[in-house]
Amino acid sequence: METIELADPKDNEVLVKFKAAPINPADLNQIQGVYGSQPRLPAVAGNEGVAVVEKVGSGVKGLAVGDRVIPAAPGFGLPSSLVVSSSLASRPGC
Repeated sequence: METIELADPKDNEVLVKFKAAPINPADLNQIQGVYGSQPRLPAVAGNEGVAVVEKVGSGVKGLAVGDRVIPAAPGFGLPSSLVVSSSLASRPGC
């Protein structure tokens, strides 16, 4: 395990910190190598969770610091914190 220093988000990016993420049978199957698709290694397991926006890029619309978000696309894993395109973080119910 290693700690990586994350850069501040670019114009259309957000920094999110995951607060909760379940481990599903599909996650375990992917780790075992028996799931239908495999991530490019090295990878972080997980496809579901809830995160809080910690920083937003200057061009981000519709998301603000403190918003709770969920992944809007599968397959990027769920590290504790992540800088992603704002289009990949979706507010539930929006």
